[in-house]
Amino acid sequence: MGYLYWVASYPKSGNTWMRAFLANLIAGERGVDINQLSQIIPDENLGTFHRPVMTVPIETATAEQLAVARPLAHRRLASNVKGFMFLKTHTALQMQFGQPAIDPGVTAGALYIIRNPLDVVVSYARFRNWSIDQAIAAINDADRMLPRSAEHSFVVTGSWSQHVSSWTARLHDRMVVLRYEDMLATPELAFGRIVDFLKISASVADVRRAIARSSFEQLQSAEERAGFAERPVVTQKFFREGRSGQWRDVLSVDQAKAIASANATQMKRFGYWDASFDL
Repeated sequence: MGYLYWVASYPKSGNTWMRAFLANLIAGERGVDINQLSQIIPDENLGTFHRPVMTVPIETATAEQLAVARPLAHRRLASNVKGFMFLKTHTALQMQFGQPAIDPGVTAGALYIIRNPLDVVVSYARFRNWSIDQAIAAINDADRMLPRSAEHSFVVTGSWSQHVSSWTARLHDRMVVLRYEDMLATPELAFGRIVDFLKISASVADVRRAIARSSFEQLQSAEERAGFAERPVVTQKFFREGRSGQWRDVLSVDQAKAIASANATQMKRFGYWDASFDL
């Protein structure tokens, strides 16, 4: 019997970057190809994980039936693991149809990555080929459920604030919260926290190598060479820009305030509030 570690975030907040770092740290000197990420740290809502515990076909299952299957799928995964397994998730940490979205009984811990919602909107719009206003509507949408394919379970993200609050309302020693901006500004410190949290035996050189191999430039270059299997058809580039503060060049004053007014509490809590929003 093993346990699960969750690599969790709202969409477009650095989840793939974190998975790339972890995969390269685990792989050591040989490194990993970006198209191996989904095998090393897969998405928890894959039909592959849910089908074995379901009594109806996943293609025709209702959201309630899928919600019942989710903790069963988690337990089955944990039962087949020696030690622990990393899983990616974008789901909010909440009850769904009376079932836990994340089964605490088989959870060892969680890494939660948070990003300024102003930059999330810019990245999300380009990722989904949306207008900025469409992206704003999406991240401000209470109880939002992502569209799902027939091969996957559903994902409830809620709004950006709901998602952040769900994962960070009760901080404890089984989880670590990292800001995307800190991962950019001080990568050795930020990723070093992850190594310490997971109690991974890794030297400073090991961490630096994993950071270098998972840098945005390296991921962008790898995508240009070989493509990226996780990139949606509508997305021109998965690894497009990656910098913080790009919202200042893209969003209008009204668009920035529409995001800020809907997400003020969590933005202030995590240092994303701008004085201009008070004017």
